[in-house]
Amino acid sequence: MKPSIKKTLLFPFALIFLFSFYSCSKEDVPASVYDEIGRYYIAKKITEMPPVDIIGGYSLAVGDIYLYKTSSAYYGKLEVLQIAVVTNFSILTIKATTYKENGTIFNETTSNNLVLLDTFYCDLDTMEKNANTSNTNDFIWDGTDQVIQKRNGAVFLKYD
Repeated sequence: MKPSIKKTLLFPFALIFLFSFYSCSKEDVPASVYDEIGRYYIAKKITEMPPVDIIGGYSLAVGDIYLYKTSSAYYGKLEVLQIAVVTNFSILTIKATTYKENGTIFNETTSNNLVLLDTFYCDLDTMEKNANTSNTNDFIWDGTDQVIQKRNGAVFLKYD
C-alpha cells in the first residue's frame, strides 16, 4: 500500500518544524556550575551550614568551588583554577565574584583572575591581593601547606 501524497509531503515539513524547536544554539549550551550559583543561594547555604576553614592539600583541588561571606558581610563564590608548585612555594589562582545585597555583582575578578603567592592575603570585596595583613583581608594563602586560612570574620563553605 502506497502512502498518501498528503502524508508524504507533510513529513519533511514536520521534520523542519521539530528541528526548529530542538536546534542547538549558543543559548542551549549549559552554563558552568560556577556561573549558576547566585547570591541568594550562597546566603542560604552559609546560613544553613556551619562553615569551617578551608583545608588545603589533598582536599583543595582545581575546580573546587567555595561559597563565602566576606569580612564586610558580602556574599560570594570563588573557584580554584590552578595550584602550581614552584621550587619551595605554591601559587594559587582563583576566580571570584562578590555580590551586593540585591544580588547584583559588587566586584569580580577580571580575565586575569587572582594569582596569590605564598603567604599572600586576599580581600574578596576589592579583589586585591597583598603581602600585608589588614583588617579587610578575607583570607591568607598558605602555599606551604596549601591551606586557605580565613581572616577577620570571613566565612567559607565548600560547594558540593
